[in-house]
Amino acid sequence: GLENFNTSNVTDMGSMFENCSSLTELNLSSFNTSKVTYMRGMFVYCRSLKELDLRSFDMNSDTNVISIFGECNNLETIKVTKDKWNININDKRIKYFDTDGNEVNI
Repeated sequence: GLENFNTSNVTDMGSMFENCSSLTELNLSSFNTSKVTYMRGMFVYCRSLKELDLRSFDMNSDTNVISIFGECNNLETIKVTKDKWNININDKRIKYFDTDGNEVNI
């Protein structure tokens, strides 16, 4: 599965899961995103997606995340590691949770 992907040298994850309309949940906690600078539209049009595990994602202000969750109308929960998530996604429908299960404000 996805846990075996080696993403340590990837810089572009833009549109990676675009139009994956059957996905309801996705665990990407094994992805290494430390070199990724482009995630634009990564999950765009994943209309059935409800939950994402992005705890390993290293997100900073240099990462292009425009429309990363565009048209993900059913997305409710994203698991993150707060000290690795240094960007602001202004979508109040989505709740973010840390590794201890506590809701965090992003």
